[in-house]
This record gives sequence, C-alpha cells and structure tokens, in this order.
Amino acid sequence: NQRDASLLRVDGNVAYFKYVIAQDDNDSDGVSFDANSLILGSATIKNALSDDAYINFNEVAANSGFIVDNAPPTISISSVRSLVNSDETITFRVSEQVTGLDASDFTVTNGQLLNFAVSTSDPKIYTATFRPAANTQAAPASITFKTTGGAYADLAGNSGVAPSPFTSLTVDTVAPTAPSSTLGTGVSNGATAAEATATSGVVSISAEPGTNVAVTFTGTKGSVTKNFLNVGASAFALTLSIPELGTLGD
Repeated sequence: NQRDASLLRVDGNVAYFKYVIAQDDNDSDGVSFDANSLILGSATIKNALSDDAYINFNEVAANSGFIVDNAPPTISISSVRSLVNSDETITFRVSEQVTGLDASDFTVTNGQLLNFAVSTSDPKIYTATFRPAANTQAAPASITFKTTGGAYADLAGNSGVAPSPFTSLTVDTVAPTAPSSTLGTGVSNGATAAEATATSGVVSISAEPGTNVAVTFTGTKGSVTKNFLNVGASAFALTLSIPELGTLGD
C-alpha cells in the first residue's frame, strides 16, 4: 500500500523524509519507491546558484531487508468433525509466522489437547489432537485462549490477538442403548392387514435420540427391512404398506 512521507530535514546534499508507521501497517516484500514520486507542491529545491533541482529518479525496488510489520497476528481454529467420540485433529491457522504459541495457551472443556505442534511444511499451521472425555454424552466441548494478548507474537514482536472460543465440538463417548420395540395398539401375536397399515403401527420403536434403526419383518414369501435415520426422543409407530404386506405373505 502506498504511504506518503514528509520532508524532515536537509543536511548538505542529503534530504531526510519521515513516515510514522500506523497501526495495522503491514508490508510483505519490503519498502520501495515509485519512479519520480517526489512531489514538491509549492516548495522548491534549489542549489546555491538558485538552480532548480532535478527531482526525477528511477524506481527503487522493494527492499526485503526493510519490511514494515505493525499488524498483530491472528488465529483461526477448525476441525473436520463436529460430533466426536474419538480423537479429532484440530487445526490452528495463524495469519503469519509466530513464536510462543503452544497448548498451554488454551483451556479445554470435556476433553484434552494433545500433541500440539507446528507443521514441518508450513510455519503458519499448527495442529493438535483433541481427545474427548470418557463417559460423556452429547456434551459441548470448547477450546478457549487463556489471555487477551501477549502469549504469542509475530517475528516483529507484535502481540497476538486472542481468537474467539472454538465451540463447534460436541462430545459423545457413551455407547447407545439398544432400541426396543412393542407391538402396536390392538396387535397381538399377529397383525391383520388393517392393523399393520394403521397409523398406530404394527410395532412401536423406542431408541436413543440420533440413533439409526433398521427393523426387518420376515414372512412366508420374503422379508421387508424398514430403515429409520436419526430417530427422535419419542417412540414412533412403524407401519407397513399394502405392497410390503404382499412381499411378506402370510
């Protein structure tokens, strides 16, 4: 980004210009000067004989040895899964290379943060293993930065910004209870076609919320499997259609 510097002083045949670096000034390739970028305005530069100075000059390429960095580094946190029952990789992406960032900078709920390390191929990527707490069912987990700043910094010494708490994880390390079934209303050892197709169902199924349930009926002619994904908390009635009854036979 272009910035304007003002004349500070002139010593003999050397002119000094000044620019005060502002917050969030950031330069990735070094300071440079455009060709003929000296603007005098109403001022003049003259020698002792009152001759005007020749102020045109060639472009000065970016100097990688003089880089401006006054912007604080930031962190973004992500994971692949949101519902976890086993180890999950957490990725920490920093906006620029930093120092001082490690697992001790974070507080974790309903789990542990293990094996925190910087990538060998990209110094702006850190990874860690989130290990969910045992015997924990449908509980939110969080990864929170401990301090408002200063725990990590970029290579220029700018203190890092605290990221927002990462709250996209839910821990479920409790095995689901087995689904149960009861005969539908009015159904005894067998069901008539009317009972099997009624809204009250041939059977009533109960399962832990979020469970996938498959129920298979076998008759004299064949079998029918009914699949239900992510069932709710309440028992639900399972009904059969007339074509399905035909598949089953008596």
